[in-house]
Amino acid sequence: DRLKLLATHGMASRTRIKALPPRSIYELTERGIALLPMIDTMRGTPGSVRETLASRRLYIRAYAAASSPSFDA
Repeated sequence: DRLKLLATHGMASRTRIKALPPRSIYELTERGIALLPMIDTMRGTPGSVRETLASRRLYIRAYAAASSPSFDA
């Protein structure tokens, strides 16, 4: 399913092979190849990427909580 999604978005090309059982060969397109440096960077620092995303979520939650009206009387 992921390969089909990549092909749908132009990141990979799909070649169907007429055989039993039917097969498909997927290859990266120029657009897909252009993303490789970014993917390698993200792969090299998985912890820091997750930490950055988590800290942004916490910031958004804290901001939302601080800006919501207080109903304490």
